[in-house]
Amino acid sequence: FSGVRFLVERRGSAGPAAVLLDDWIGLDSPESERGLHERVLTLPPGADGEIVFRTLPGPDGNAAFCWALLDRFEIR
Repeated sequence: FSGVRFLVERRGSAGPAAVLLDDWIGLDSPESERGLHERVLTLPPGADGEIVFRTLPGPDGNAAFCWALLDRFEIR
């Protein structure tokens, strides 16, 4: 188990994707950083395109036994 990476990007109609969140949680993370977290991501005014939410393996690329949970996802 090497952990899980949460990556959220905004892909607009022009230019490269903008990273809105890039978090990694693993066994090396302090216990206080594990468990459920709330994140609020701000989009720039007039943002267009799509939001891409991905869960990826940790730094060594091992996805075995890496669990991730998304409880609620809101766009307002």
